[in-house]
Amino acid sequence: MRIHEITEAKPDKNYCKNTPAHKMSASFLSSCKSQGYKARDSKVSATYGGSKKRRPIKGHVKGKKYGGPLKDYS
Repeated sequence: MRIHEITEAKPDKNYCKNTPAHKMSASFLSSCKSQGYKARDSKVSATYGGSKKRRPIKGHVKGKKYGGPLKDYS
């Protein structure tokens, strides 16, 4: 019996910057947003970036996994 290691595909910076959002899969788009390469535009508000006040998540905000202030909500 062979054991295969499964690795998750992650889009690189070049792919995120040069591919329009409507041509990406949902998984790649969310990964690009979490890495900070695609801008977020959400109506959901959260506290992040040292602010104690809740504000909408907009712009290039990285997720916690990639060194940013936005925690993982999954």
